[in-house]
Amino acid sequence: MISSEFEVTDADGDNLVSAEIGFRRQNFISGEDILTFEGTQNIQGSFDQSAGILFLSGEASIAEYNEAIRAIRYENISSTYIEDQVLKTIFYTLSDGKEFSPSRDKVVRVI
Repeated sequence: MISSEFEVTDADGDNLVSAEIGFRRQNFISGEDILTFEGTQNIQGSFDQSAGILFLSGEASIAEYNEAIRAIRYENISSTYIEDQVLKTIFYTLSDGKEFSPSRDKVVRVI
């Protein structure tokens, strides 16, 4: 899991329609770093492996997006461990269909 503490808010209380969750380029390794998400009834996910971005889409409540983003998992499919790759910076951007939120970063430690 990349963040059990993630909390979405929206000033006008609208449902959300999309989210982008991805790796910052400085510590992303294409073909090795993967974000996985099992879809929900209202939110589907698609990971762009070359860009390192997981796209979530579907109109759903703020609470549903909170749960969906908390359920995202990080996977490294490499068979080698590289010491300087243990920290990954993940960004989050959300949209209610009217505008996108400012992007926020979270540093996660690969174990």
